[in-house]
Amino acid sequence: MLKRRIIIRDLVLPGHIKRARQSNDGNESDSDGEVWPSVQRLLTLFPADSFKPALPRIAFKHQLYSLCLRRACIDQELQQLRDSGRLRMFKIGGETDERFALMLSEEFEAFARTRQGRLPDVVFRRYLNLVLRETTDLSVTLGPNLPFSDTEISDLVQAGFLTVRDFGCYWVACPDMGRFVSVYRKMRVRILRTVRRTKFKEMLRSELETRLPQSSPPLEYMMHDLVGDGTLRAIDTTSGVLYRLP
Repeated sequence: MLKRRIIIRDLVLPGHIKRARQSNDGNESDSDGEVWPSVQRLLTLFPADSFKPALPRIAFKHQLYSLCLRRACIDQELQQLRDSGRLRMFKIGGETDERFALMLSEEFEAFARTRQGRLPDVVFRRYLNLVLRETTDLSVTLGPNLPFSDTEISDLVQAGFLTVRDFGCYWVACPDMGRFVSVYRKMRVRILRTVRRTKFKEMLRSELETRLPQSSPPLEYMMHDLVGDGTLRAIDTTSGVLYRLP
């Protein structure tokens, strides 16, 4: 029988983050500043070029939980990164499957410019200046600070730059994200189906890699997702990391 112990810090951690975290054990204040490199690491796992045309890179807030940073630290530093204009956060999914996506602000603006042909120039420039550059909020409300007509709002929604939240209130959105969300959800289903088919509802990482070669999004990206949101647990064994359904 495999000797098992539940792990926290060794869960598919990139080596440089793992070493930094281990050196800081016992000193919670030293965890400040880990969120930014962790976000950058997660973004490198995103298969942007597998989409044609390419999409901007996305990480999820809950993926950071798989890296075992303190949640208070995550919330605080993410807010600082958003306030500084380096990072944007978006809501993806419906009320029953709500997730918060993270994207570099400069990458989002560059991608938005490739889609500006969907809007009249004057509407896109106003969106760029009043929404992307003036606020880091997840949603915006029509009013003096957001002077769009009903027709212009309709154009922004149809172009994918906004989605409806409530009357007069809209989520800031990134166009064409449906292409990613579709393959992302299918990959979650594939992984969970594979684990559920085992006798004890658990599987070693090495076996998952064998059964799901060349997965997209890549397996490491997906395991941060599934462990981060609590769908799977990660357990250290003498044979490697084991993933188990709770």
